[in-house]
Amino acid sequence: MDKMVRLMVKAYNGMKKAGDRMVRKGGTDGISIKGIRTQGGPANFYMAKDGAPCRNGLLIDIHGGAWIYGDQDLNSAYCSFFAKNGFLTASLGYSLLPEVDIRGQVQSVINGMNGICAAAAGYGVSTRRVYLTGDSCGAHLITLAFATAGNKTLKKALGSPDLEFEAAAMALTSPVCMLDNINGFKSPALSLKLTEEIRKMMMPLREDEEELAGLISFESYSRTMSFPPLFILTSEADVFHDNSRRMAACLDENGVAYEKLSYDRTHKGCVHVFNVADPDKKESVEANSRIIGFFLSN
Repeated sequence: MDKMVRLMVKAYNGMKKAGDRMVRKGGTDGISIKGIRTQGGPANFYMAKDGAPCRNGLLIDIHGGAWIYGDQDLNSAYCSFFAKNGFLTASLGYSLLPEVDIRGQVQSVINGMNGICAAAAGYGVSTRRVYLTGDSCGAHLITLAFATAGNKTLKKALGSPDLEFEAAAMALTSPVCMLDNINGFKSPALSLKLTEEIRKMMMPLREDEEELAGLISFESYSRTMSFPPLFILTSEADVFHDNSRRMAACLDENGVAYEKLSYDRTHKGCVHVFNVADPDKKESVEANSRIIGFFLSN
């Protein structure tokens, strides 16, 4: 167990260093950033400083970070890219493991998104239809949150509040949603052990495990979920690529239509959440522009 604790600390510190680099990367020139508080946590709004209207509506981004790291500033360069392209873009600093369990995280995400929508109305942006993005574990949380709308058992088990807006479209980047095996390591045993530790933080009590284990992984809740128009971005160079592959297989099995952009192994720099971490990269601009085109077509 001590070895696993050291591994989790190492993973956390690695994510923090990577996250700090993402924040320092900039990309916010010409962008006004306004912080707000929501019932679910702190959030940022990103918009053009020149006062150009947010003609394309509201976009909410839910960041990744293995459920244990990140805040509303993490994806600032990524959010700024969309703000520069006519969206009032919002990022949420939701509650993290192990300070809360999976119930607390989903409640935080839903309350945060509802609060963002309420505040966005003050910027003259329609919030009847809202665009959504989530990367890595953010893709898990945003899809799990929306799954509660059509699954009474899941909603009750998570104690989740109602979603107070309609999703116009959803884009998932490097999704990590399969909780039987996160599978991001060359060692299968290490992948399974890390997955076990994450699940323990999500469901710390035996009764939590008994109630929730069969409900909160994508292959379970996706069966009853009514998806908005869906876009998936993935890359074979991503160490978590197997999650994307399995997600697509679930969607295919359930007859869910989706659009996918996948980069093969020749794009060696297209690693996990590359378009979020480095939005100025050639493939990132291409991918994020595809996401914008997908949003505007829905």
